[in-house]
Amino acid sequence: MVALTFDAGASGAPTPAVLDALKSAGLHVTFFLTGKWCERNEALVKRIHDGGHEIANHTYSHPDLRELTDEAIKEQIEKTDEIVLRITGEHCAPYLRPPYGGRDKRVIRIASEAGNRTVYWSLDSWDSFKKGITSREIRERVLDRVQGGDVVLLHCGSQATADALPELIRELEARGYRVVTVSEMVAGP
Repeated sequence: MVALTFDAGASGAPTPAVLDALKSAGLHVTFFLTGKWCERNEALVKRIHDGGHEIANHTYSHPDLRELTDEAIKEQIEKTDEIVLRITGEHCAPYLRPPYGGRDKRVIRIASEAGNRTVYWSLDSWDSFKKGITSREIRERVLDRVQGGDVVLLHCGSQATADALPELIRELEARGYRVVTVSEMVAGP
């Protein structure tokens, strides 16, 4: 199993192409959405939800949670959950991806008290890290490193990711990997 996960906080423009590729492949994955992104892209949030994908929390405004007070962390989580609930009718718990992977014992404790488990990644596609990355570079980076059990970090605001996705999915499946949601990964085979 390999969990493809998509963070959303920047542009929503490439997201329809990402969703089209996933639908064509018959796959469901996990999207970590910021509240601000949800406010700007309500129709996309509905499409993600209606497409059977898992929606998880990526905070409201994408701060480094380690730099916030306990109350501010709770507010970041709760505000996004309220927005997702209003749009989809469902909560985004139990998963939270802290922006920048910024978590420590305190952040994990506060997230847990709010009913969330923090989710990191084991393989970064670099689609938001490397300026000007191409779809070929994303595919090669993921395919050269992927192993069963990986949680792959991608961004649905990356056009290069949207362009890479159909071939990436085909190659993962050709290698015998099953693309799953975070919940499916946690549940195991």
